[in-house]
Amino acid sequence: MAYTKDHPFDKEVVSRIRTYIEENNLSLPKIATASGMPYQRLYHLLYNSQLIKLREYVVLCQTFKEPLEFFIDGIEYPYKK
Repeated sequence: MAYTKDHPFDKEVVSRIRTYIEENNLSLPKIATASGMPYQRLYHLLYNSQLIKLREYVVLCQTFKEPLEFFIDGIEYPYKK
């Protein structure tokens, strides 16, 4: 698999997901189980600046029962910060 450099847009989305998890006092093992995502992948996604794949994003939104727009609203694209 080719290495793809992380993008500021992905970093912002993941940061918002991480904040949501912290603010709602959610457990990573429970999120992993509910989403069907391996715990290790979820951890690396949230804390190792890895790209979030669209299917992972959709699954997390479904797990949190949030609309797809929830974590991306207000982020300018092309991303400028």
